[in-house]
Amino acid sequence: MKLFSTTNKLEPMVPLLLFSVAVLTRIPFAGSFLYHMDSVQYALALDHYDIRLHQPHPPGYFLYILLGRLVRLVVDDPNRAFITLSVLFTAGCVVVVYLLARDMFGMRCALLAAILAMTSPNLWFHGAVALNYGLESFFSVTIAYLCWKIAAEKKHAAWLPLAIILALSGGIRQNTPVFLLPLVIYACRRLPLLSLLLGGIAFSCVALAWFLPMIHATGGWEAFGSAFRELWHFNTGHNSVFERGLEVLLVNARTLLGFITCSIGAGVVVAALCGYIVVRRRQFERIDKEKRFFFIFWIMPAFLFYLLIFIHPANPGYVLIITPPLCILLAKTVEFLHQELSPLLSWNWNLIIAALLVTVNLYLFLLSAYPISAYIIRRHDRDLALMLKHLNTFDPATTALFVEPYIFYGFRHVMYYLPEYTAYQAEYAVAADGQVREFFGGKNRQTFRMKMIELPREISRFAFLANTDYRKHTFNPAGLRVDVLLPESYVASGDIHLVNRLYPKLPLTFGGSAP
Repeated sequence: MKLFSTTNKLEPMVPLLLFSVAVLTRIPFAGSFLYHMDSVQYALALDHYDIRLHQPHPPGYFLYILLGRLVRLVVDDPNRAFITLSVLFTAGCVVVVYLLARDMFGMRCALLAAILAMTSPNLWFHGAVALNYGLESFFSVTIAYLCWKIAAEKKHAAWLPLAIILALSGGIRQNTPVFLLPLVIYACRRLPLLSLLLGGIAFSCVALAWFLPMIHATGGWEAFGSAFRELWHFNTGHNSVFERGLEVLLVNARTLLGFITCSIGAGVVVAALCGYIVVRRRQFERIDKEKRFFFIFWIMPAFLFYLLIFIHPANPGYVLIITPPLCILLAKTVEFLHQELSPLLSWNWNLIIAALLVTVNLYLFLLSAYPISAYIIRRHDRDLALMLKHLNTFDPATTALFVEPYIFYGFRHVMYYLPEYTAYQAEYAVAADGQVREFFGGKNRQTFRMKMIELPREISRFAFLANTDYRKHTFNPAGLRVDVLLPESYVASGDIHLVNRLYPKLPLTFGGSAP
């Protein structure tokens, strides 16, 4: 690798080159519509922040919304504003992966780790949609980079930027500092007591600088706590292995493995082969003790939470917090396998295995129909446009729209892109204790909540968007019109009094005032 020797003048240009290429590889695949239900809720929060209305959903993502507002001053479109953040921060993640891997394992490993991160289907995908998981990957590797400076290079002055960035990361995704706290503690364990105290003060001041305004914007501590408890009560809670047993453990493990495959592709197989060789030959010393513990504390907290407590089966972005260390370790694994295989065949295994990994990554994102591919972004834009076009054929003055809470083409998308309609989320959610969740509705991009759906008196018709196969949905079709839009999407419409044929548990009253 003489081209990038430490004395070579081209070396300082490598981070800029990586950043530029990463940006250019993401821009062409940017989605035209807000991709996820969460994306729409972030967009709604740009104009009215209130987590009680899930604008955005708890726990708040306050700094992410503020960054979106800042970018919107230049990019006057919520979707493009948030995608701009995704593009910039995922490109930044690639650069910091390179810097950390270079400091830990040298230039060759660093270049491969950066290329693996750049082409990671999961990171690439989240660099082209309006979600904040890509930002979390950047904060994860940046915090780890500063931790390495403290732990291995004894640059104790790094405690201040570490404290600040750790606090800022919580304003993007509140789980980030929680998952990375063990790594921070491990890295800072030998710092002087004064540095630890000052770091704690700096972290607290920066965290409170965004946390207190977030509480105020929410309506106070009680309102914030109530919104968070509701989300846990109806969505996130009561799904842990400790409450539901082995069956959930197997589901979570399968989901987690699938998400990791989304991030490193064929690297799962390469890593498994390497792990087998290391265990069989007991070569644990191939990575020194300091680095082993560093990666354990970086990866395991998030991994164990998603394995044992909660993981949503449709959000592969969760594992982007551990994708940077996986890319670095995978690059080191390639070097290890080169050394193991070279005595058998004197080929350039570094190049062969690296080319295989990158080729699979490119295939998964560019050519496949994988859940985190360019095709999925294009299909989402196409299908959502088709659904909105069909719904837009109904008269908004007399028609209410009922939409299932599907995260990719659900109530939030319809409410946002068809603001002139009165829309309701067709969901009857009951907690384990029998409590029924309030219902969501919206009009003119204003969200409202209710215990009972009170339909305005001028509403005489309805249209119901369902994202299931019409042939598998059993209801009485008498008096209803059914338009099949896609193999797993249809719109049923008819007289407003026939709504309960489709969703019998929705509590409806008729003849109320307009929302």
